[in-house]
Amino acid sequence: MTVEELLSRMGSRELAEWMAFERLEGPLGTRHADQLAAMQMAQQHNIHRSKSAKAATVETYLPTWDHGEGRKVQSPEEMLANAKAWTKVMGGTVNTKKGA
Repeated sequence: MTVEELLSRMGSRELAEWMAFERLEGPLGTRHADQLAAMQMAQQHNIHRSKSAKAATVETYLPTWDHGEGRKVQSPEEMLANAKAWTKVMGGTVNTKKGA
């Protein structure tokens, strides 16, 4: 699905909810996939490193997500305003009905 299709099918409220979820949990997808990719990267690094180079561990390549730590907590109204602003920037239309 393209961004244009997404914006034509998803309202600003739903987009704000997904954005909030992703800020807390990290990118959509599974942690398992991150671990598998990190294992592969560490293996490739170690296969091709020189004898004097330090071996990589899975943690070397495992992404970490802050799960919202150290960020200003936004109110639902701020999240919705940001989602509406991004919707406009991306060429979408903002539903102006009450509660949207």
